[in-house]
Amino acid sequence: MKDIHDVVNVTKLKCPDVFYLGIGFIVETESQSILYTVSTGGRPFTNTPAVLDTLQNMNIDTYIASGDSMRNLENLARLVEIPIERVYDVATPQKKEWVIKSLKKKYDKVVMVGDGINDILALRASDLGILSIQQTGTCMEKLSSEGDIIITDIKQIIKIINEMKQ
Repeated sequence: MKDIHDVVNVTKLKCPDVFYLGIGFIVETESQSILYTVSTGGRPFTNTPAVLDTLQNMNIDTYIASGDSMRNLENLARLVEIPIERVYDVATPQKKEWVIKSLKKKYDKVVMVGDGINDILALRASDLGILSIQQTGTCMEKLSSEGDIIITDIKQIIKIINEMKQ
């Protein structure tokens, strides 16, 4: 267990702004010892809090629909100041599409920002589908054809929303 605690502590030290940590380990069955410990963590892009703050000041409501658990998303929502009632957890592609279609009943325009193949249905259902390649720098051809706009930095959303409002 000490190995696992050490990995968690080092990850927290090097990445203090992570909103979740995942830990995995490989055990050798014969000796029953941990051979490798792997840690992952999630954090928003550097510009995300400022972008969301700007959108809030523009009276734009923001939501989260993610395949992650609510336990992790609660921390993210708190970090980026999105009300918990606007967070949808363990969202499958169909659930993300449902979220977009539901929001379209409430709002004149619904913009979807996604970055993975599980976002295709929601990108299609939205009034404007924004595909972010900030994390990877590239995406599959099938996915890139589904985005109306492809962005390389989350801060580009502000300009896009401003242009939509004109």
